[in-house]
Amino acid sequence: MDGLALIYLDQCRWKEAEWLLSPILEIRKRDLKKSPTILASESALAIAYKNQGRLKEAENLEFEALKGTRMIYGENHRQTFGCMSNLAATYFNQGRFNEAETLLEKALEIGQKAFGKYHPGCLEPKPR
Repeated sequence: MDGLALIYLDQCRWKEAEWLLSPILEIRKRDLKKSPTILASESALAIAYKNQGRLKEAENLEFEALKGTRMIYGENHRQTFGCMSNLAATYFNQGRFNEAETLLEKALEIGQKAFGKYHPGCLEPKPR
């Protein structure tokens, strides 16, 4: 089911991906404590929600994924960087620019530690 859901995500078939990912996430939450597989399911389902315009539901899942990622991997891990960036993008899409900026500043700091200062995702903007 996971593999097919990821194919649906790649094909922008958001409803079908959601249809598979929702029960996967529920099963994993029931059978496992916070784990990398739950975090992956939360993040994947958040993508499906976000692309359907369901930003509050995406935000809730991304927040849970960030919380779990911090618990499993720690604050300065590349997975934490990814979760922060995803949540910040959702905040931005909701018009919550101050929250997005704060989170992206922290993500930039983590990304530079995890990937290096000159990684394309971690370059600081040039002053205007």
